[in-house]
Amino acid sequence: MTGTGEVGAARVAVLLAAVRAHRDRLVDTAPCSVGTLGTTGWELVRALEDLQSAACAVQADLAVALEAEERRRHAVLGVPAARRGQGVAAQLGIARRVSPHRGQVLLGTAKALTEMPCTAAALRAGALDEWRTTVLVRETACLEREDRARVDAELCADLDRLDGLGTRRLVAAARRRAAELDPAALVRRRSRARADRSVSMRPAPDAMTYLTALLPWPRASASWRPCSGPPTPPAPPGTPARAGSSWPTCSSNAPPARPPPRPCPCASTSSCPPPPCC
Repeated sequence: MTGTGEVGAARVAVLLAAVRAHRDRLVDTAPCSVGTLGTTGWELVRALEDLQSAACAVQADLAVALEAEERRRHAVLGVPAARRGQGVAAQLGIARRVSPHRGQVLLGTAKALTEMPCTAAALRAGALDEWRTTVLVRETACLEREDRARVDAELCADLDRLDGLGTRRLVAAARRRAAELDPAALVRRRSRARADRSVSMRPAPDAMTYLTALLPWPRASASWRPCSGPPTPPAPPGTPARAGSSWPTCSSNAPPARPPPRPCPCASTSSCPPPPCC
């Protein structure tokens, strides 16, 4: 290990010990059992929220530094350029106790913050939390570096403007500014989004199921229309199914009608013992 690497590792070790000691002291001295907290209690809640945002900013910086270190190590080992840095997102997910996919999102957000200094500064100052930061990165991902930097400065340079600005308004402002700067990029983004359409199903409590569909708006609207109407009564037994339809209407709460029983070939033969199908 080089001298610079030893100094960096020593500083990280000192910071790690300080963070753990501060965490233990914070938990041990929590004033939740005190009778009257007053306005100071709300100030403490805000200060802890700011601390969470600052911690997320430090985690983002560490993720970028660790990925760069891993890429350098892979280059020394002769790993092909296309495979350098693989596994960092999974390691980040393990370190932050989230899934590998979430780790990939966090790593991508951390790398994007290097192009958005005002957003990164707002996160460190507590004016933005991690979710709002991720949303800003997502909404500007389709822009070129220069346009992204302009949106970053316009929305996040003034920290007082972010105070009290809701997530919906922030997202709307980012989308509106991105559309003004590069309308073609927005069109390309929506075209790529069509390739991500999917339908998934996951279990729910009480023998129920969540059915989730990510679809373009016209198809989603056409699929929602029959599911949002009044329940459709079940068809009488023996009614032929509608052409091109093999599933019951979504709004029907009744199970599909069972098909009529098939005639038993042995039913008309007296010498044949009754089979199980009769």
